[in-house]
Order: sequence, then structure tokens, then C-alpha cells
Amino acid sequence: MKIHNILLFFFLCAHVESVFAMEEINNDFDFLFTGQQLAIQEQSLSYVLKNQHWLSEEDQLMLRPIPPATDEIIAYYGNVPPTSLYKQDKVYYLPTAPVVYIYNPVFSWEYIDVAYSLTPTEAIKNFFGKPEMSNFFLVFQKLIHDRVPQLLRLHGFIHGSNAGIIGNSNVQVAVELMSFEEQPITFINENPLQTNSVHYHDGVASPNNFDLIGVKEDIYTMAPVWQSLGIYLPETKTATLIVMGQNIIDQNLSFQAEEPVLDDMFKVYFEKLLSK
Repeated sequence: MKIHNILLFFFLCAHVESVFAMEEINNDFDFLFTGQQLAIQEQSLSYVLKNQHWLSEEDQLMLRPIPPATDEIIAYYGNVPPTSLYKQDKVYYLPTAPVVYIYNPVFSWEYIDVAYSLTPTEAIKNFFGKPEMSNFFLVFQKLIHDRVPQLLRLHGFIHGSNAGIIGNSNVQVAVELMSFEEQPITFINENPLQTNSVHYHDGVASPNNFDLIGVKEDIYTMAPVWQSLGIYLPETKTATLIVMGQNIIDQNLSFQAEEPVLDDMFKVYFEKLLSK
């Protein structure tokens, strides 16, 4: 009987110890999980934008834009509807926000990372020096071809998602380019402001109207190289910040967080850019 009691005592002690050990493991796991969540949150695009006062309380960063039809797949993070001009197998590639792209582009679903329409905050207006601004777009994208010059594409931007379906051939578009870096991107004639007519070919504007020069040669590689371009349309009081580079967001963490999570090195670049 005594031996039985002794064995029972050791069994109960071992059980209690194992319970404490499991609780400690669970606490460690919860701590690590919470730490990972915080790390992801601080790398997120919304966190950076809020920190820099670029994201208003009303704006929420959505995982995907609302598609025009339920069976269509959207290939970028954002809330900007896609243009009807560029679609292949129900996958859209270009949003109705301005982007930089070559003529007759080789389609790639990975081409645009982010396209958001955001409320222009005072910080955004000050960044562009445009207190009258009423619309703002933020675009992260890759450049998939080293052909020069690259082109500022306004396809879909004026006509919206019906670009290429509804014609409008009597529009003049004035575009102002802004540079925030030592190596500026300019129009091919190096003028900061250019006005061109819109015609029905390819939807909104002939791409050749907006040739760009000054894109860094190594921006096409996987090297951590980024370059930004500011665009302002005086008539509609609309600004766009386009940031180009290969490794801008962490795709795996973005999928987990259901919003863009910035690559570590890009986060440093982007925060420095916004704080100028």
C-alpha cells in the first residue's frame, strides 16, 4: 500500500509538472505569435502611411479592389477598379490609375503590386505642394522590360474602367511631373509639364505622347533599387505617387496580413521618401 501511495505521489507530481510545462510552452507560443503579429503590423503599408499621416481615419486598405463582375480576378492589392483595356483570361493587369509601362506590354500578373485611391491628407498635399488637391493615387509597380523610353500610361485614367469601349477624342490632358530624388524622371523633352490630346486609339491617350527618360538602369533587376515619380493633373486636381522597383512588398506576409506588408529595406526607403 505504501509503495502504491509513493508511486501515486510521483505520478501526480509528474502530471502537475507537465501541466505547468505545457502552460509555459503555450505562454511562450502566445508571446511569439503576438510578437510576430506586431512585427507584421509595423511592416504593413497602413502602419507606415498612418505614421506619416498619409492615411486618413476614413480610409481602409483593402486586400483587393471590387471587381466589375463576380468571376473576374484582380491581380494587385488595392481599391482602384481595373481598366477594360488590359485583360487576359479574366485577369486584369492595369488599374485606372496612372502607371509606367512600355508600349504593347508583355502581360504579367506580378507587374503591379499596389494601386490605392486615398483621401488627400494635409501631409500628402504638403508633399506635392498642392493645397488644392482633391484626388490622390498611390501605385507600387515593377518595370518588366529595359526598353527605353518607358511611357506614362493614362489608359483608363480619364475614361475609367470603360477605357477602350467609350471613346472621347476631344480632350486635352496636361500632366506635370515631379521628382523627389537626385536622379529625376522627366519627359523626353525634359519639360516638367506636357499637354497632349486624348484620342480613341488604345482607349485614352496615345502612349507615345508621354515618353519618360531617367529611369535607373538597375531598377529592372532584383537589387534593392527603387525610384519614385510624382504626377499631377491640374485640371482634375489629381496627384499620383508611383514607386517602382522589384522587391517592394513581402508577398508571403502580405497574404497572411491580407494587406501589403513592406519588404524591410523598402520600408526604410519609403519612410524616408514620405518624410521629405
